[in-house]
Amino acid sequence: MSFFRGAAVYTLSNVASAAVPFLLLPALTRAMGPEEYGQVAMFATLVTIASAVVGLSVHGSASVRFFDREMKDFSVYVSSCMVVMLASLAGAALLLLGILAIAPELAGVPLPWALGALGVAAASFVLQMRLVIWLVQKCALQYAGLQVSYAVLNAGLTVGMVLTLQGGAAGRMGAQALAMALAALIAIASLARSRMLAGRISFAYMSEAARFGAPLVPHLLGTMVLVTFDRFVIKDKLGLADTGIYMVAVQIALAIALVGDAINKAFVPWLYEQLAQARPEFPRWIVQRTWLCFFAIGVLAMLAMLAVEPLVLLVVGEKYLAATAVLPWLIAGQAFGTAYFLVANYIFYSRRTHYLAFASLTAGVCNAVLTLLLVPRLGMVGAGISFCCAQALLFALVWWCSNRVYPMPWLFWRQTCKGPAA
Repeated sequence: MSFFRGAAVYTLSNVASAAVPFLLLPALTRAMGPEEYGQVAMFATLVTIASAVVGLSVHGSASVRFFDREMKDFSVYVSSCMVVMLASLAGAALLLLGILAIAPELAGVPLPWALGALGVAAASFVLQMRLVIWLVQKCALQYAGLQVSYAVLNAGLTVGMVLTLQGGAAGRMGAQALAMALAALIAIASLARSRMLAGRISFAYMSEAARFGAPLVPHLLGTMVLVTFDRFVIKDKLGLADTGIYMVAVQIALAIALVGDAINKAFVPWLYEQLAQARPEFPRWIVQRTWLCFFAIGVLAMLAMLAVEPLVLLVVGEKYLAATAVLPWLIAGQAFGTAYFLVANYIFYSRRTHYLAFASLTAGVCNAVLTLLLVPRLGMVGAGISFCCAQALLFALVWWCSNRVYPMPWLFWRQTCKGPAA
């Protein structure tokens, strides 16, 4: 499948998957009270945190190893990654039990659901492993089919368990857990059918995958600070009404991220394939196309900024018109975040992911400090400025780090590529 067809398929898949839970939101908030919906939100937060630990994101290492021409037993590598996930799941469960023994109210949900969040994270890892292998194989249709199927399954079970059976918060959490479990089973069956799972594992592969994934844990935690800290500060300083308006703006700006994620999903297998071939003329060729992607992202962001007011009126109506003040900053931040992925791929390819931890933690601290300084003075616009500045810093740091681990002729009209760093 061509790059542009792949990007189109991933875009449609992302939009469809993101639209399903968004369309359910009005119904869920009417079916559950604030306390119940708070439990659902805390469960989702626990899943997000657990996903940073369970599996150590080693499915990313599988996407790199797929292009290693010297690897003859890729299925053993995938199976070894699954064992790493199980080991990290056990460690995360012990850590969670220890924390909740000291502070039982910290999770915000009953203990069984807190442990269930770990199970959802583990099932999500399995699903991501299947998806990332399809990604590097350029199987965009299969990727989109499973991604959208999970979203529809999640929505169908939620309608049945929350709206029909009136299961409340437990119904929504149960629907998410069951949908992810079923998707993981489909993913396992698909991996086995395509002979991507072996009957043995390699401790050397497990060690390699863990070395790849362990530095990503602080990276992901830093990213969580980067994208969630602002809403807690707004709620504390400005109140729930401004928080709701800000979250509407965040949801609209995420459209840029969805398109950017689709571009990156089409870009990654092409990039890794070119890097693996290591032809001397490829670096300049790759960089030229990356600059074209930067240009496309910038144009898309500027067009979105010009259409901010009609966009808000069309999507959410006049009562959220105040979101137009912060939306341009959030759109710019999402554009920088999209560009970040295009340069971070070299760090993933070189397997030196500790650089990402440094960059994301630095950007996360920057976002927290700026948010605390600007929100009391500028309101939600201050949060948007903080987010944009932090995303720009993340992009710049990761670009600099990527050129250290895998030098590329970014200023190809002035220099030549020296090849990957030792």
